[in-house]
Amino acid sequence: MELEKQNILFIVRTMGLGGTENVVLQLCEVLSGKVNKIVVCSSGGVHEQKLRAMGIKHYKIPDIKSKNPLDMLKTYWLIKSIIKKEQITIVHSHHRMAAFYAEISSSKNVIKVANAHNTFQDK
Repeated sequence: MELEKQNILFIVRTMGLGGTENVVLQLCEVLSGKVNKIVVCSSGGVHEQKLRAMGIKHYKIPDIKSKNPLDMLKTYWLIKSIIKKEQITIVHSHHRMAAFYAEISSSKNVIKVANAHNTFQDK
């Protein structure tokens, strides 16, 4: 795999204040200039400004933790369309529901990476 040809999509719950969001920002900083394209999708937050400053496109999607069937359907179609439009080759998810959406929204040719930032016994 040639890193400089990869288009990476990070799926994260929010871009608000938090550890996971900081990890995504750090990954964006480290990979910027080393890959072809970086795209982030989330329900938004204060760190959207930092993404813009880095020249990284952000797509706003419904909160991925929502189990409302209409939100889930909308999120599925949005992520699927982002993957197609941006010609994504790698999806890096940062929530258990993000991993679910990555799996059902992308083809088998797309590389999927999932991070578990926290583990809960009841989830």
